[in-house]
Amino acid sequence: MLNRAVLACVLWASTSMWPLAARECSPEQVQIATTPAPPPNPLREARYQRTLSNLSSIVDAVAIGDSLIQHWPTKTAADSLSSQNLLNLGVGGDETQHVIWRMQADGLKEISPRNIVILAGTNNLSMGASACAISAGLRRILRLAQTTWPAGHLFVVELLPRGRDFSFRDADRQQINAQLRKDAAQVGASTLNIDDAITCGGQQPCPNFEGDRLHLSPAGYDILSRRLHDLALATVKQRT
Repeated sequence: MLNRAVLACVLWASTSMWPLAARECSPEQVQIATTPAPPPNPLREARYQRTLSNLSSIVDAVAIGDSLIQHWPTKTAADSLSSQNLLNLGVGGDETQHVIWRMQADGLKEISPRNIVILAGTNNLSMGASACAISAGLRRILRLAQTTWPAGHLFVVELLPRGRDFSFRDADRQQINAQLRKDAAQVGASTLNIDDAITCGGQQPCPNFEGDRLHLSPAGYDILSRRLHDLALATVKQRT
C-alpha cells in the first residue's frame, strides 16, 4: 500500500500536469466539443423546451449560449440589438456540444431573426478542454447559426476574462478568441471583445462581475449591451 508521502506525490503530479494536458489538441477532445450532446441537467432542459414551445414568428433577434446569455436582462439584451422581440436561448452550464445539440431543434428554423448573438465556451474551459477543441466547437456553432438563420447577422462575443486576477486559463482564452476572430470572418460574423471595458483595470473586486469572478453583474451587462449596440450600429452602416 502506498504510504501517505508517496500518495501525496502521485496526486501532486497528476494535478500539476492538468494545465499541460488541457493544452494538447487530441481528436477525442475535438470530438467531444463538436458532437451534439444532450445537456446533463433535466430541469434546465425542461425550461429550454418550454421556451421552444412558445416560439413566435415575430422573433427578430436571438441570443444563444450558456448562463452568461441566460442571465442577460431581457431589456438590455434587446436594446443592444434594437430588438422588439428577442429570444433568449441561453442555458446555464452548457458547453459547446450542448449548444450545438440545442441548435438542431426543428423549431428554430421557423424563425427569421435579423440578428443573432452568441456567447459560449467558458464552461468548456472549466472542464479542462483544450483551446483547439473549444475553437472547433465554436466554429461549428457559427456554421450552424449561419445555416439555420442565413438572413441574419451573427455577433459573437469573445470569451470573457474570469477568475482570480482575471487569469483563469487566460493564455488559452486569448488563443481561442484569436481563432474565433478568424472563423467569424470566414462566415461574415462580427466579433466583440470587451476585455478592457469590463475588467476594472485588472483590479478586483470588480463591480462588473459577481463574486464568483465569472458571471456578470448588472453593471457588467450594461457594458456588454452598450458595446454590442455600438457594434450593431456600425455594422448596419457598413452594410448599407
